[in-house]
Amino acid sequence: MDLTTYSITSDSIFYTVWQKDQDGNLAAVSVFEDIHPEYFTITNNNYNISTGESGCEVKLTTAVVGKLTVPAYINNQKVIALRSSASDNISSDVRDPNLASVTHVFFEPINENGDVNMRDIVANTFRQCTALKYVQFSAKGLRRIGERAFQNVKNLIDAHTLVGTFTMIEKNAFTRAFAPPETSDDMLIIGGNVTDFGNACFSNWNDFGDNDKFAVL
Repeated sequence: MDLTTYSITSDSIFYTVWQKDQDGNLAAVSVFEDIHPEYFTITNNNYNISTGESGCEVKLTTAVVGKLTVPAYINNQKVIALRSSASDNISSDVRDPNLASVTHVFFEPINENGDVNMRDIVANTFRQCTALKYVQFSAKGLRRIGERAFQNVKNLIDAHTLVGTFTMIEKNAFTRAFAPPETSDDMLIIGGNVTDFGNACFSNWNDFGDNDKFAVL
């Protein structure tokens, strides 16, 4: 990225990946160039969503440390849903060991506009993943955050602003989630596309105490 071509008018965060070349030198690459479809397994070849779209559902089967970019396609199939081994277990103490050390999650775009194939983050997917700090909730195409998908994810930082294309946040999706607020005026900002809020989807915010504030755009 050539920062001289951007006009920065407010505090901004940029993410990149550093890789070693064949000579051992570090080089920066885009988070969307460092993608490993081989880390995933298709769990459902015919995953359907309410809009009538269909594609495949996948889960991570290789342990990843740090940044994870979910591919747009695997075996020429659209990846529209992400689950984990925790999605198969209702115990609140279980987390997927392959996701335990993931800190940032991105979704591979399918065009220059930043649209993604991803639609659903399935129930319990990132539950108890306390290393997780950032998820690309702003990805254009994301539709649903499943039940308990981010329960006890206590270090989410950028999630204080949940503005994107998703329309459904299911029950307990963010129970005991989020990093502590930086100030007493901190609030959760939710995009105006959300029309379906599940029961207790934001219950027991982490250290928000009596100053819980919501703003729906």
